[in-house]
Amino acid sequence: MLKLIEAELNELLNESDDVEKIDYIDLKVCDEKTQFKSYFFEGHYAYRKYLDDKSREFIENIRSLNCYGLSEVSVPIPFNESSGINKLHIKLNISCTEQYYKVLTFLKSLVNIAVDTESMLNDFEQTILKMTEDADYYPLYFVGFNYDKNTGYINSVSLYFKTFGLDDSMNSNEDYIKLFSNNQLVKNDNMFKIIKRLVKQDMIILRSIGFEISNSGKVKIKYYLKVNPDIDIMEIDAIKDTVKKAEQYVDYIQKRGDLDLDIIQLSGGYFYLDKSVSLYYAPRRVKDKYYSLNANMRLRDIGGIYFLIDICDKSYYKNKKLFNINETGKRIIMFLEKNVCTLEGVVSYICSQVINYSDDMYEMIYEDCKEFISDLEQRGYIVQKG
Repeated sequence: MLKLIEAELNELLNESDDVEKIDYIDLKVCDEKTQFKSYFFEGHYAYRKYLDDKSREFIENIRSLNCYGLSEVSVPIPFNESSGINKLHIKLNISCTEQYYKVLTFLKSLVNIAVDTESMLNDFEQTILKMTEDADYYPLYFVGFNYDKNTGYINSVSLYFKTFGLDDSMNSNEDYIKLFSNNQLVKNDNMFKIIKRLVKQDMIILRSIGFEISNSGKVKIKYYLKVNPDIDIMEIDAIKDTVKKAEQYVDYIQKRGDLDLDIIQLSGGYFYLDKSVSLYYAPRRVKDKYYSLNANMRLRDIGGIYFLIDICDKSYYKNKKLFNINETGKRIIMFLEKNVCTLEGVVSYICSQVINYSDDMYEMIYEDCKEFISDLEQRGYIVQKG
């Protein structure tokens, strides 16, 4: 099995043009089995290959709610044609509370979300909103679904809430844990008690919480975290005991040298019966840059034409050529006025703004955004954060 995994990883990671569109290589370890999966962003050839009609239908439904950002598919490694399970995740760009409720209503049409579960999810979202006073902050981050390709039967839907603010390069803190301790959906979860202790001991940073809701209404809670860089993951009991079962695979990945452990997911499963640990490895590449708009920059509408102006640069008043931008550039600047994010975050936002968007547009949008962000950075109009 390891030789098959090695061959497929070599093929994936040696495709230099497409490696940037691989989100993660996931090693999931639970009591019964160990499994590898790869997460492909739209734009990757594997995304186009494995995206099917059911996934496209799910995407179109989210797009109709005007909050679609970016999507990715997960594929088992080694890929097995007989595998009937397909998973799709969509990053959201929610701009108002009404959109959150529309997304929830759509998910309810796919699986049985009990009234009390829905109430606790809404309470959870409101709990996170208490962490920020910004009216443009909405914590629902990703949604996804898991279904059987052979039968069309939807096994589960998932909602993922971020535990960081508008600046997604910032770390979360104990305030989130204190608030979650009062939420009925979370506080009684056995894994949350472990997460709570690890945060208090400054061993981990909680990045997001996911709720997977099965078609029968059961709820599985997933915790996504980063480990303090000064701590070996094998020092954490909640991780060590499970990961030891896949020690040969962990050692293999470490020896490869082209994958870096980025995120760890812990889950107690449904009713704490199928505890699992997932290690999300990111392909080694240039570290993500987080950008924000220079505090001196202002967007100005002059006769229907938009300009980006440095209010502290007096040479603008001495016949200096103004920096005018098109409609897409205007939207990017307005987004950066309120957010600190990566290039991928900008691309996700622009994709959500395109009418009649299709995944074959991704490459062009990505390159255009990359060129524009590079130009802004060279001019000093945006700055790196974190």
